[in-house]
Amino acid sequence: MESFKGNYIWEKASWPKFNWNQVPVATITEQVLFKQGLLLGRMKGMGADVHAAGTLESLENEIIASSAIEGEHLCSFDVRSSVARKLGLNNVILSGLGQDQLDAAPDKGRDPSVVEVHIDAVQNSNAPLTEKRLFDWHRMIFPESISYGFRINAGCYRTDRKGRMQVVSGPIGKETVHYLAPPASIVPFLMDGFIKWFNQDARSQGLNAILKSAITHLYFVSIHPFEDGNGRISRALADMALSKWSGCSVNDHLFSMSSQLLKERKEYYAQLEKAQISEDDDIDITSWLLWYIECMGSAIDSVLDELDSVECRRLFWREVNQLGISSRQRKVLGLLIANELEGKLSSSKWAKICKCSQDTAARDISELVSQGILAKSESGGRSTAYFLVHKKLKA
Repeated sequence: MESFKGNYIWEKASWPKFNWNQVPVATITEQVLFKQGLLLGRMKGMGADVHAAGTLESLENEIIASSAIEGEHLCSFDVRSSVARKLGLNNVILSGLGQDQLDAAPDKGRDPSVVEVHIDAVQNSNAPLTEKRLFDWHRMIFPESISYGFRINAGCYRTDRKGRMQVVSGPIGKETVHYLAPPASIVPFLMDGFIKWFNQDARSQGLNAILKSAITHLYFVSIHPFEDGNGRISRALADMALSKWSGCSVNDHLFSMSSQLLKERKEYYAQLEKAQISEDDDIDITSWLLWYIECMGSAIDSVLDELDSVECRRLFWREVNQLGISSRQRKVLGLLIANELEGKLSSSKWAKICKCSQDTAARDISELVSQGILAKSESGGRSTAYFLVHKKLKA
């Protein structure tokens, strides 16, 4: 079996004393803290309903993405409705979906147990982390004590009854070992140290919420205390640390870190692997912190971009509604804004969508062009197409 040469960070005499280059880490942390404050301010400025909807969506995305990273795909409606019930945000579901659609939704009423883990992590972030709490979370993730068809010991630390815990890839017989976890015999000791560190005041440790979150993730997953579910619990703990030390309530959970990690899944694993190897006695995690915090900034940017898009669409419809457009024009414009129109917009496609004559379609389009809502492509004849002038609109 092929394996990396070098030492794992948990083997170091200095473990778990992490070091990093203060200047670049402080610089990027300040930038992300600024973005985080900007996002919170913008969301609160858009009103309580929008703020609540943002919280619901970010938690839904976080739970779904964290499971997807591990190859488990959850039903979006189940997760969303479960989060809404636990946070008392059913009104957000109703306003966004409609009771008739709720009644027709698949798997109505299911309550994925993993939702409970994440809600407890962020809603009760100020409650101390305990071994029992971690064991409860593990049982929630694996209520049947089954993982990918295999029976596991849920609600307790792993043992070495099947050999040392390894993170591997590749075909059987030609596996590559990416990580060798600490022996099970020392896991309780290592976890005792982790829990004590996690519960310490971040400021007394010289950390802010973002740094505490990033280190929490690496620290926990390096111990790899459970047979399975370590990634999901490490991401829940990272979110818990962020909530606990940022001073924000669960209602201010406005971006999904796991969604960004899912987008960069391959690099995410590579960065974790790199961070867990050290050639000398100094456990330098600068690269991990820079990468992880940059990902957090990208996650916040995604929400800010979406807010820009929502605001742009709102202004667009306010402007268009003043022009007194027809129901046909509204229908096609809605498809264009949502990027739900296949191919380019032509008069014949307009006629087909609206089930009207070619002449009516031409008049509808001509009105929107004269009003500055649509523009004609440079190509003429049968290839003539039309597009929205408001180029900043996004789906």
